[in-house]
Amino acid sequence: MKRLRRKPAHSLVDMSALLDIIFILLLVVFSNYLLTKNTAETDLDRQKEQAVEREAQAQEAQKEADNVKKTYQQMMETFGYTGNVVVRAFYDEADPTKREVYLLFDDADDPEKFVLEGNAVSDTYDVIKTKISRYVRDHSENPVILSLNSGEKDILYRDEVKILSMFEELRVNFSNVYVR
Repeated sequence: MKRLRRKPAHSLVDMSALLDIIFILLLVVFSNYLLTKNTAETDLDRQKEQAVEREAQAQEAQKEADNVKKTYQQMMETFGYTGNVVVRAFYDEADPTKREVYLLFDDADDPEKFVLEGNAVSDTYDVIKTKISRYVRDHSENPVILSLNSGEKDILYRDEVKILSMFEELRVNFSNVYVR
């Protein structure tokens, strides 16, 4: 049997590797601490800047909202003094030669109904034009808006063209007429 030898009591353990590891760990922990501290300060500064920016945007949005509100109030005041004429034209798909035109003035309760039959409808269009002209003349101190259900499937193209040309003629003859 072999005998185990004891190490002498004065033998030293090599601590250099352990010290290297401890210093490396200290370096990593300290670096991480500094980075975290700098990141937190940067985040705090960024949040402050964002808060100031949001406050400025909120103030700008409030100014814009106040301007829109003021404009809306002015429009509503003007709208109360605006004349409106709505013309709605319809046709029966079963018989396109029979059409109906409704004329509604803003100061009337019910629309006036006009029936157009066949191609000889110029007299009816003249009556419609006369009624609109009288309304525009009676409201000459205020703007008058003329509107038609143009572009819809309920109106025949020839009626749309005729009514829009009537509107254009009224717009040229009267300075207070606007076509929508």
